[in-house]
Amino acid sequence: IVLMISLFGIIGSLAAIKTVYTNIAVGATYEASEPYTLRTYPNDYQLIDGKELTDGVKATTAYGTEWHAFCDNTGDKSPYYIIVDLAEKKNDIKKLSIQFQDNTGAGIVKPVSVVYSVSDNGTDFTELGTATESGSGAYLNYDLICSTPASGRYFKAVITKGGFFTFASEF
Repeated sequence: IVLMISLFGIIGSLAAIKTVYTNIAVGATYEASEPYTLRTYPNDYQLIDGKELTDGVKATTAYGTEWHAFCDNTGDKSPYYIIVDLAEKKNDIKKLSIQFQDNTGAGIVKPVSVVYSVSDNGTDFTELGTATESGSGAYLNYDLICSTPASGRYFKAVITKGGFFTFASEF
């Protein structure tokens, strides 16, 4: 009986172990759909430096410099995109994630969907899957847990917009 109780204790401890992921995109270069930088109503999110999506900083404020703000001010129905270049092929990628803001009162609307893809050459992409939304409140993650670990140099997100503004932070 003591052995069984100990075994159940071990199994319970193993069930509580969480997977910890390392952000390998920190400092990586990327290209993305044009950000919103019009300074009609000056806010920090308009002061971008092209590092917002891979600087290792997840957004914690509604209008901070951690955001790459996309804006549909033309009524264009095209999705937004982000392509991260890891500089060399990486193996064993198990999770892809981007943080988005959902602040409908300010016209910032979470995406309808985010589809992730991978490429070795930056041109020919293979779809990995559609992300699932996680978290609650104004800051949400769109995660894809890869059923088979991915390998590649370039990782792409195609973001189907949900409204006028889409704010993304940290790919």
